[in-house]
Amino acid sequence: MDDGLSIDAPEQVDAPLTVWDIAFASARPDRQGVPDFVTEVGVTFDAPLAGDVVLALHGPGVFSPTTATKHSDVRSGSSVRSRWRWAAPLRAEAPPYDMQLTATATYGRPGDRRSVTAARSVAVVPPPAPDKDVYVSDLDFSWATNGYGPIERDAANGQLRPGDGGPIRLDGKTYEKGIGTNARSVVGVHLGGKCTRFTAVVGIDDVRGGAGSVQFRVLGDGRVLYESPVLTGSSAAEQVSVDVTGIEQLDLVADPTADGQANDGADWADARLEVGR
Repeated sequence: MDDGLSIDAPEQVDAPLTVWDIAFASARPDRQGVPDFVTEVGVTFDAPLAGDVVLALHGPGVFSPTTATKHSDVRSGSSVRSRWRWAAPLRAEAPPYDMQLTATATYGRPGDRRSVTAARSVAVVPPPAPDKDVYVSDLDFSWATNGYGPIERDAANGQLRPGDGGPIRLDGKTYEKGIGTNARSVVGVHLGGKCTRFTAVVGIDDVRGGAGSVQFRVLGDGRVLYESPVLTGSSAAEQVSVDVTGIEQLDLVADPTADGQANDGADWADARLEVGR
């Protein structure tokens, strides 16, 4: 609170609400550039002078007022309040991190307008870490980006709509579980130091008909734990088994190569985490 101005916001928000996958913007053309709803934020001001009061709220993301932000003929000593719906920014970064909100109150009579500001920090926290063996596709991602359309759970990458991909198929084998992406893509998973091993089968999905070329990487806390050779659509799938003991943040990366990202349907088939082994 600063000079009678205060911000009413949660101390923290969960990563799934604030890390907005850029891929889903293209998956929903009617909502391009509009991040998902997060929470409500209120600003309260105790006016020291009579006159009109205008409240404003700034920070990362999109703020949509749900009440009036201009309050007319406010008496000295009176309290006014405005509220906003707050939607997250497009931020490709794994939590935890903080977002800073700033409120401004402009008040007083014409010829004697004054302003004060107040700030509030909101922590973004990652999803819960796994506490048992689990498929990655069954977890909330801590952050994600995708080269084309949405990242698919238990399906291959398709077009621009969630769920429009076919089954994951590598070397003629169909996998019920896994993640379908299109390079360049990153799937971030919060491990919290609880997992011991990550396994998967990686390659370009059979639906691409032999086209495409991708390089897969597994990063643990920013370090490269696994890197595949360049895999083309005609390459055999690669088995991945990586020790992730003590890792807090796991990133599954699929990079395009010199020929661009066309047909780079990168599968993480049977992507799975083990705990405590």
